[in-house]
Amino acid sequence: MLQIWWRMKNGKTNECCRGIYSCGYENGYGAAVSTLAQTTVHTYRTSSIPLADFWRPENLPAIGRIFGRCLPELDVTAAEKVFEFPTKPVCDGKVVGDPSMTDLMLRDDRHQVAIEGKYTEYAWGPCETLDDWLCKKPVRYGGAHRRRIAAAWLDMIKRSGCTGLDSCAELFESCGEVGYQFLHRTASACNGTGAGGRRAVLVYQLFFDRDDRAQIANRDAFKAALRRWAGLLKLTNMRFLILEVPVTNGRSIEARTGELDALFGRRRAEIFKVLPGEGFYSFDFDGIVVEDVCRRQRGEMDLSDVKKALAAGGRATILMRHAERPPLADNDPTFGASLSLTPRGWASARQFGETLANAVRPKSVAFYASGTFRTLQTACGMAMGLDAAKAENQAAKKVRLAEFLGSDSPFFGSLEDRMALIAEGRYHERLNEYFRTRKLRGYRPLGEATGEMEEQLGSLHRSGDNIVVAVTHDVNVAAFLAGRGVVSSFTDETWPDYLDAAVILEDRFGKREYGFVRGVEKLRVES
Repeated sequence: MLQIWWRMKNGKTNECCRGIYSCGYENGYGAAVSTLAQTTVHTYRTSSIPLADFWRPENLPAIGRIFGRCLPELDVTAAEKVFEFPTKPVCDGKVVGDPSMTDLMLRDDRHQVAIEGKYTEYAWGPCETLDDWLCKKPVRYGGAHRRRIAAAWLDMIKRSGCTGLDSCAELFESCGEVGYQFLHRTASACNGTGAGGRRAVLVYQLFFDRDDRAQIANRDAFKAALRRWAGLLKLTNMRFLILEVPVTNGRSIEARTGELDALFGRRRAEIFKVLPGEGFYSFDFDGIVVEDVCRRQRGEMDLSDVKKALAAGGRATILMRHAERPPLADNDPTFGASLSLTPRGWASARQFGETLANAVRPKSVAFYASGTFRTLQTACGMAMGLDAAKAENQAAKKVRLAEFLGSDSPFFGSLEDRMALIAEGRYHERLNEYFRTRKLRGYRPLGEATGEMEEQLGSLHRSGDNIVVAVTHDVNVAAFLAGRGVVSSFTDETWPDYLDAAVILEDRFGKREYGFVRGVEKLRVES
């Protein structure tokens, strides 16, 4: 099999895979797609063709905006893109089976995004389940060997902290209905992630003809199966997205089968050799929908929840960590009070304001911040972004100071004791102890402090604003979520990141719901 090696701009060599597509190189896409000519193509509507066509270089800016709804820090253009990326099942240091070939893998310093394309495959009938795969007649691997392969896939997911399953026994007892392909695709996304490295993301990119009701029904049934499998595998600490892509010319491609067979001599995979110069498929980019499957399983919300609460006459309070800042200095008792945002942090703050205006369309928003420069900058950037997107009706009021969001936090006790905990080097571990026992040296009792924080946040609505955005620091967000039972503990991967937030939704009768907005979700909101 032909293999292509590319070098990234930093001089490092990528792993040897079929079709590495690096935007940093002229003809990178063409060379990568051409290697797909060695794969098997049954029809011109096999998903690998629209997938390769969709990911053309000229489409990357639009694709970046789509992924930005859920993964705002992923730079789709700059990320390494690999077609047919192999992941081998390894058990006890030995490869025990054939590799799982991910249709497209995107990787940067923060993300590992495994993308699986589907198109006409919906019509093939039910997917092979794990039970079916384990029990079918031996061709190459017997039942016992297959169990080792499945165990290897589960081990990849567990080592990355991406499943709540405790053991292989639980996998075989509880997950027999999970599609076997879904198991090894999930493992491919998780392999090598976690522990402070890349974050795992699994994406099923579902193409469909928007005028084909039967296909759409099959697609919806497949989506339901994907959601069910994610629940059975107890996916956690990862993102699982479904990307629905309307195809506008699928039927015309099907009608050209005879013409294309004559052109390629029935060697249908040859289409990949001409694909870089001639696009075949057309897509409705404005009609693409993104669904984050696991967010509800993790107690997460998004801006659509905020919009629904406001439409019903309620109000929302968003307790949000500031945008990206430079690293803190060791043993700084001010915790970097004078640090400013990074350029990316400033841009993401403005982007959140614009998203809030476009997705939620609030009547008025009040922004508050602690006394540190980075929280004030974040709040100002959000207000500017909101007003820029809603210029006809200036919704953002001036940014106000609220000291209880910073050094006067209801959660904080003695500064000396808190600095001592940080010096011990197990700060997150000790904070999880606080969230579990509700007591910790240097902090006030969790229940009492959470109630006081919520009361003070409520007082910020005194001007009648239906949204209050209170920009604070990670500890306050984490402690509030733990105090209200949304999250019981955190890992390094789930600790509140920049622009993560705790959300309080209050209906017009005073009933409250609590949630976690991770990464400032910007999922599609129904108008």
